[in-house]
Amino acid sequence: MLHIFTPSDSARSTDRAHLLSQTTVLIKTFQRPKDLDRLIRSLRRYYPELQILVGDDGFQPSPRSDVGYIRLPEDIGVSAGRNALLERVKTPYFLMLDDDLEFFRKTKIEKLTQLVDQGELDIAAGNYVKIKRKLFFIHRRRLQPYHGLFDFRDNQLRLVRGSHYQGKDYLLCDITHQFFVARTDAIRALGGWDPELRMNDHEEFFVRARRQGLRIGYRSDVMVLHWNSRPAGYCKFRYRSYHQIAAKKIGVEAVVGYQGQVYTVDGPGATIMEQMPPVRLNWAA
Repeated sequence: MLHIFTPSDSARSTDRAHLLSQTTVLIKTFQRPKDLDRLIRSLRRYYPELQILVGDDGFQPSPRSDVGYIRLPEDIGVSAGRNALLERVKTPYFLMLDDDLEFFRKTKIEKLTQLVDQGELDIAAGNYVKIKRKLFFIHRRRLQPYHGLFDFRDNQLRLVRGSHYQGKDYLLCDITHQFFVARTDAIRALGGWDPELRMNDHEEFFVRARRQGLRIGYRSDVMVLHWNSRPAGYCKFRYRSYHQIAAKKIGVEAVVGYQGQVYTVDGPGATIMEQMPPVRLNWAA
């Protein structure tokens, strides 16, 4: 079908270019160089103009010349690493990404940036599409929603499905995936992420955001692929549990997930960091 280029097309293109020029991509990475490479290649395919900052605290660094690469202290943790990236942002907005994500045709970042740029939201998030390998190169995809509300009762924080109300293009929520565009000044005023939480920072970050009055929203039509990668040499660090420390910072005894599970550990052989004081882990061990 022939498409006739019109002035409205030009205006949309100009608006998109402006929004993207106001946005910096932040990626904190640790021991997953193949995942990081897949993400950056997909970013360059769909958004070659975006500025990218990568913070790497791995024991085996993966320096790159095609992005703004920041070598962080080893095993500084996801929160401190994100804060180090946030300090270097020079644009009014930033896009937060984990290193095991991948852009595809439904990853429309400008739709998120527009909500923030127009003052509708302080944090505008999209959805995950989880990738599960079935056989060789055959993969299965399914939606992996995480947006919802906070329910404080019985000295617990319970995550429940739902939203406060539906805006024109978004749902107003309390928590979303950490795949979002946010106002740089708002997150800096919040203090960024708590550096004591090397992992399991998610709920604590959004609780503070809501308590400070930030508007958090979710667009169901903006998606990113999530590979949920667990390579060798990564899991023993990923499975250190900071859930109990995070719960205390929130002011509750425990955080309860959408399926009624109490957040304690994330994988086999996990170390609960409150019960066993953190120690310096030897990568060669």
